[in-house]
Amino acid sequence: MSVYSLPKPDDVPKVLGTLLNKPVTAAQGQAVSSPSVAATYIDQQGGVGAVCLVDASFAAYAGAALTMIPSDVAASEIKTGQLSSEILENLQEVFNVMVAFFNQGKVPHIRFADMHATPADFPAEVETLRNGDAQHTDIEITIGGYGAGTMTLYSL
Repeated sequence: MSVYSLPKPDDVPKVLGTLLNKPVTAAQGQAVSSPSVAATYIDQQGGVGAVCLVDASFAAYAGAALTMIPSDVAASEIKTGQLSSEILENLQEVFNVMVAFFNQGKVPHIRFADMHATPADFPAEVETLRNGDAQHTDIEITIGGYGAGTMTLYSL
């Protein structure tokens, strides 16, 4: 059993829909095979207890939707593979709010620690959780007016 909770697809629309002020749907998906961005979440001792990996589509659409950057701008950034500093800054706020997924029930407190926007710079803990026995869930998310992307969440 995991120390930290993981959301079910039904948990995602309320949290992200409220934050983004857009209709959000979520369904069980496939694991993110080519992660674009990773977020790490740490426990009170500073150890990584959870990780969120997202594909370029989720990163761009969620980051754009937060401050109403037009969806065509996000789509263009997905095609080029280069996310603007504004979209990345917004995505960091999305990751910060997503800590709620891990802090459900009677679990030790965990908090957002850092975002890594270049796969080559992902910390070792990302691969440790990804390739180890960590519990995980894969969720396909569609943000109304923007598009669909995928996230995979891992927790100890």
